[in-house]
Amino acid sequence: MQPCPPITNLAEDLIKSFPRPVFLTDGQAGTLLGWNKLFDDTLKGAPEKGGPLADCLDCAHAAEWLARQFSVAKAQGHVNPEHYWAGCFTSPNGNPVGARISIIHIDTQNDLIAATLMVSEVDAPVAAGPRNLRGRLDDLSLAVSRAAQILLADRDDFKANLNNVLSILGRATAVDRVYVWSIHPSPNHNDDALYASQLYEWSLGEESQEGLEMPTDVPLTEAAPIWMEYFLESRCVNSLVKDMPPEQRKNLARPDILSILVAPIFIKGQIWGFIGFDDCRGERTWTEAEESMLRAAGTLVGTAIHNAGVNDDLRKAQRALESSNAFLAQAVDRATVLAREANSANKAKSDFLANMSHEIRTPMNAVIGMTHVVLGTDLTDHQRDLLRKVDFAAKALLRIINDILDFSKVEAGMLEMERVHFSLADVLQGVRDLNEERAREKGLVLEVTSAPELPEDFIGDPLRLNQVLINLVSNALKFTEKGMVSVRAELGRQDSGEVVVSFSVTDTGIGMSAVGQSKLFRPFSQADGSISRRFGGTGLGLVLCRRLVELMGGEINCHSQEGCGSTFRFSVRLGRVSEADMLARQKSEKSRSKAVSHQGVDLVQKLKGMRILLVEDNDLNQVVVREFLKKVEQVVVIANNGREALELLERNEFDIVLMDVQMPVMDGITATRLIRQLPRFKDLPIIAMTAHAMSGDEARSLEAGMNEHLTKPINPRDLFNCLLRWKRELPEVEASEALHQERFVLLTELENMIRHGHLVSCRELVRQSQALAWPRSCRDNLDDLYRSINANKFDHALAVLQELKSPSSECGGSLLRQN
Repeated sequence: MQPCPPITNLAEDLIKSFPRPVFLTDGQAGTLLGWNKLFDDTLKGAPEKGGPLADCLDCAHAAEWLARQFSVAKAQGHVNPEHYWAGCFTSPNGNPVGARISIIHIDTQNDLIAATLMVSEVDAPVAAGPRNLRGRLDDLSLAVSRAAQILLADRDDFKANLNNVLSILGRATAVDRVYVWSIHPSPNHNDDALYASQLYEWSLGEESQEGLEMPTDVPLTEAAPIWMEYFLESRCVNSLVKDMPPEQRKNLARPDILSILVAPIFIKGQIWGFIGFDDCRGERTWTEAEESMLRAAGTLVGTAIHNAGVNDDLRKAQRALESSNAFLAQAVDRATVLAREANSANKAKSDFLANMSHEIRTPMNAVIGMTHVVLGTDLTDHQRDLLRKVDFAAKALLRIINDILDFSKVEAGMLEMERVHFSLADVLQGVRDLNEERAREKGLVLEVTSAPELPEDFIGDPLRLNQVLINLVSNALKFTEKGMVSVRAELGRQDSGEVVVSFSVTDTGIGMSAVGQSKLFRPFSQADGSISRRFGGTGLGLVLCRRLVELMGGEINCHSQEGCGSTFRFSVRLGRVSEADMLARQKSEKSRSKAVSHQGVDLVQKLKGMRILLVEDNDLNQVVVREFLKKVEQVVVIANNGREALELLERNEFDIVLMDVQMPVMDGITATRLIRQLPRFKDLPIIAMTAHAMSGDEARSLEAGMNEHLTKPINPRDLFNCLLRWKRELPEVEASEALHQERFVLLTELENMIRHGHLVSCRELVRQSQALAWPRSCRDNLDDLYRSINANKFDHALAVLQELKSPSSECGGSLLRQN
């Protein structure tokens, strides 16, 4: 068969198996586009593909009739099965040939017509009798053509169409019954045998099989005994019933059947089922040509049923998919609403926690900061003891706040674990340093040890490991009145990339009952929930420990007995450290030890004379930071908001900016972004010094252009280290005429204030003078001037002032040149 233009699968299957000549033609132009082998054999010559159909059949009337039928079918949407063209044309051997053309299928989408051609010699003898072979074949061929037209019409009522097809086939073959069965696997998955089910049936003189009970899921050995051997050999069962073996006769549907033909149905090379024809009125056997025709009819019917089932399954799947999509759309809408509500609730919760954190940390910065400042002054022993207790209580409150905030971060999945190179010995030493004084005050022994086989360095999150240990040790100290608290680190499992390190914290305290232990790791629960309990707490510390341990790939548990103390054990997975990492860390530590010194004079010398712009709206926090920086002799100028900071930066030179975030008029984030837009401030260090401590706050500060993020309450050591990290040597700048004038006016006014003894005004004028840009050689004089006025050493202050204004000094020379 020649390749054909694209048509539907069912039509293509029909054309391949049709037992009559079939050709394809263009619906409009009458061009011959393709044909099957029987068409080629009938014409006894190779037709010219793409040529006019009229030339091939030597008759123009057939092509004209096909074109008209195509137009009608395209308008009506289906082919009229009663219409056919009859005429004659000259065969290749010159003899006149009778021809009848029936349309099998019209593909309006591709403008194709599939038609069958029946021919007979005009002068050929015709046998007598109504049922001669030629007549029967013509009738059967016409019946199959009509059946094809009906099934390919794609009308809505497939079952009615198929009943009609079986009726046409039954009447054309003059039988009493036509039936179709499918062959399929067993409905029982444990059974390998084949089964058969009857799908359709037509009987002469009977109504259609609506309501007729048909056998289903019948073992093939009962439904078609030994017929499967014929089917697999692609043969038909074509026999007189009296000649059939007894086991076949007893399984026939009716006892009065005289002749039978059963043809196998193959779809895509696989046995699909069979079609049967029963004759109860006469004994006959079908010829090979009739068998071929009925096999084609069976293929047509089976393929149509199979495609209809597939299409039905597709429609069901489509409906199920549409239903699922609708349900999914509803679920997505509902989930979106719930997510929006959850996000809103989480945002409200986060906003509340952020505001709570800010509002608590701001005054706490003042409490802890001022306590630290006062502890550095001359105090009586009783005063110092009271202030230490205040400091301890404030820091305990800070730990509670940190636990609440960390717990909220863990619950929201926003707590990220670091993986950095750290020393386990440093972590354990930090635990000892932080808790040793508390243990000594209670008369307890605090023992911190590690197994000798433990490596010193690991990869992990030292801050969170330290947090877990400190929480457990703090609890142990709180619940222990006498005896000791011991911390032990040991080596656990090892592999190529990671090490499991086990920790234990053991105390000789009050212990816990089994009921108390069951509540340990529940949020907001405590072992003792009574109103008479001796020890306080939020119930969050151990929950946070468990979550942090799990985030570090470990687990935590407790063993305790009332009156006999408790032991908390936990493990974490830490990364191994390569030799290259070890060398890099040692080099980094050496550089850091050179760069940073916390010893009095060294620190003062390193930080002395830095000009710092403190942008802070809270009066108490202004005092705290100023007192911290006074110890290292730094010049501090204060701006109460971001706008004031911008104004001061326009007129003065600063080494560093300490920027609060939440302020009236202009916040620190906005101010920082505006500062960074000015090219001359692109390298100016800006440090966030804020009570904003929620997840994402540091990222927002850095994104705005800040260099570092310090969280209140401010630890003086952290502040000094930060200043050392960002200290820079500024190049000398040529002062403008306006700046020289401003210096001269301020110094002159300051001299008058000193001579008249206006101390408060003098201090303010000195601060204003320090805020101006000066050559490096003048800054020490300005600092000396400030200290002299604060110490009421006015004579010395006047001397320093005269030196600043002296023509021999760089500052004074500049002033005189301008005035």
